[in-house]
Amino acid sequence: MTKISNFDVTDNAVSWSLGDERIRIPYTNLEHAVVNENQGYVLVLLKGEELPEKLIVLDSASL
Repeated sequence: MTKISNFDVTDNAVSWSLGDERIRIPYTNLEHAVVNENQGYVLVLLKGEELPEKLIVLDSASL
């Protein structure tokens, strides 16, 4: 399994490197994102009106 590296979060996107490839995914209402480099997944939390609206789990093996 190729490890996630160079993880970065901006106001409207999450990006990381996976081997030689750079991945960038834009999100509306991005609240928070974290990476687990050892397990190979990214968690993205999107804002709702009062509480978070959605939690997205991205698995590096499926990208």
